[in-house]
Amino acid sequence: MLNPEPAASPHCPCASSFQPKRQFSIHQLTRKILPVFAGLLILLLGYLPAAATPVPPDSVRRAPLDSLVRAQCPGYPVLRVASILFVGNEVTKERILRAELDFREGDTVSAPTLTHRLEANRLRVFNLQLFHHVLTQVVCRNGELTVLFSVQERWYTFPVPILSLADRNFRSWLDRPDRWRRVDYGLHVERKNFRGATKKFGVICSWASTASMSSSTIRPAMASCVAWDLG
Repeated sequence: MLNPEPAASPHCPCASSFQPKRQFSIHQLTRKILPVFAGLLILLLGYLPAAATPVPPDSVRRAPLDSLVRAQCPGYPVLRVASILFVGNEVTKERILRAELDFREGDTVSAPTLTHRLEANRLRVFNLQLFHHVLTQVVCRNGELTVLFSVQERWYTFPVPILSLADRNFRSWLDRPDRWRRVDYGLHVERKNFRGATKKFGVICSWASTASMSSSTIRPAMASCVAWDLG
């Protein structure tokens, strides 16, 4: 007959190992974990960048032209345009920009309407869709104006790859052993503002190999380049 094991003495150091573990309720766990997650969330939100104010694509930073002209040429109700300068048009021809203006050298403009008129001409140049932004600056000396248009040109060359299959669908092309010979590929290059005259010019070069429907022979590879000018 087996003797029952003696009960553990309260003075025995091993008695604590037989004590039941303390159990936490869901409410207690929520109260302990929720503040930790809240603190981590606040810490992460603190590292996020602040929302930036949207800037229009043609934002300009300049002093008011009215006050600038009045300070440089006080007492002149009518001003004369002495010179018109353009800066930044490395590709675009200057005659293209001058054609958008409604004033020339030697013309006279009213001082009160100078700001409105220069802004209207700045928008005309910007609406050519050739520049990222257009800035206007004015210098007045003895009633004569020097108008400066500063532009930043865009990227005008856009290459686009061409890839197509000579078969009806992808499955038909995949089942053919000579599938890689039945791929048409090429390159389409479009140039905007060609020769700085706001024209468009493009070149399409392609290499194609197609099978004849009336015979089992494959026609020789055809390479071609087509150029077009939209003017």
